[in-house]
Amino acid sequence: MTLLGTPEPQVSWFLNGFSVLNDTAIEAVRNKIYFRPIEKRHAGNLQIFARNDVKTVYGSIIIRVI
Repeated sequence: MTLLGTPEPQVSWFLNGFSVLNDTAIEAVRNKIYFRPIEKRHAGNLQIFARNDVKTVYGSIIIRVI
């Protein structure tokens, strides 16, 4: 997913409705997210929000960990 915008958007990530900022196994860098290592607890709804003064956009995927 590539995010471009002017002004540059502020990006926020959520997993099952909670910010990923406090999860030490997740690194969120702008529009990219890394799970190191991914665990079963990371299964669920992953959401990204990007917003600037013009608009807010949203995307989501379901993560399955087997």
